[in-house]
Amino acid sequence: MSISSFLWVIPRWHRPRKPLSILEGLSITIYTPGMKSSLFASDNTAPVHPRIVEALLAANEGPALAYGEDPLSARARSLLREQTGARHVFFLHTGTAANVVGMAPFLRPYHAVITSHIAHLNTHECGALQRATGARILPVVTPDGKLTPEHVEPFLHASGNPHESQPAIVSITQPTERGTLYFPHEIRALADLTHRHGLLLHVDGARLPQAAAALGLSLRALTAECGVDILSLGGAKCGLMYGEAVLLWVDTKEMPFHLKQTMQLAPKMRFIAAQFLALYEDDLWLGLARTANTRAQHLARELAALGITIAYPVETNAVFPRLPAPVARRLLAHYTFYQWEDDIHRLMTSYATREEDIETFVRELRSILEAV
Repeated sequence: MSISSFLWVIPRWHRPRKPLSILEGLSITIYTPGMKSSLFASDNTAPVHPRIVEALLAANEGPALAYGEDPLSARARSLLREQTGARHVFFLHTGTAANVVGMAPFLRPYHAVITSHIAHLNTHECGALQRATGARILPVVTPDGKLTPEHVEPFLHASGNPHESQPAIVSITQPTERGTLYFPHEIRALADLTHRHGLLLHVDGARLPQAAAALGLSLRALTAECGVDILSLGGAKCGLMYGEAVLLWVDTKEMPFHLKQTMQLAPKMRFIAAQFLALYEDDLWLGLARTANTRAQHLARELAALGITIAYPVETNAVFPRLPAPVARRLLAHYTFYQWEDDIHRLMTSYATREEDIETFVRELRSILEAV
């Protein structure tokens, strides 16, 4: 199959007007009047990185054993163990699955997971954890989406009380849903508390590469060296076509059964593994994450120059501007992005965001501000 047919198997009337070959660079849509841009909606909207596509095509040469028994899957597991210090690595299809299946072996229906009230696990996973495990979520209201030991400690009084759900896992998001960061000492403090009380620490790392790049740290420094027990490691938000990983620093024999029952035991797992190899073998992830973060800083500076207030610190690749309702409505006619709360909206950048994309967006916003 040619690259062109591989990428554009969609109805002609839905195709971008001028698709660029993904092997010439990035597959970038040239938006024409009447088209609505998804450039800042999510890092999930970015095209697949060319080296990932090349890795997928290379993995398609000849047969290979199924269900992760192939050489590519073995190499990818070994690579991630080496880079993070994890004991076990598993590949899955989606981020929600990584969160749920990663925690499932350690949860029973009488258990609970403590997390931030704005955590993806609590707000955007449709009760998947509850359905799959029977455990409940205990959300903690925090000003910045970050948990501290002081937030967690009040929930620990229930230990041993048969009338209350028993906390078993503390789950944090790195970076948070507001784009802010946990520093290593903050993660370590949570790990020490959870371990002291017999709990585990889970990290939703859908954007962990962006966090590591922003902090100038390795994945190991943000996980194994901080006492993390379970990690959901993102792929789709970092240039992959699809695929996530669960990394464990604790032992369990149950994971293969949870993968199968939740329909995450991929028969052609080599196509997920090949992408992770391409992303992590030569530090491709670091360059992509740095670009995403840099573009967010650029966007934030341009918005501030227009007098737009940025609600939260821009520490990774998320920018949260305060936009008056009339301005947001007009801007939404041209761009897809999401209202977070009241007048706060979320703009995401990715490795594929170009400086000219930001300049075009800012010009559009400037004209709207002048008109209202």
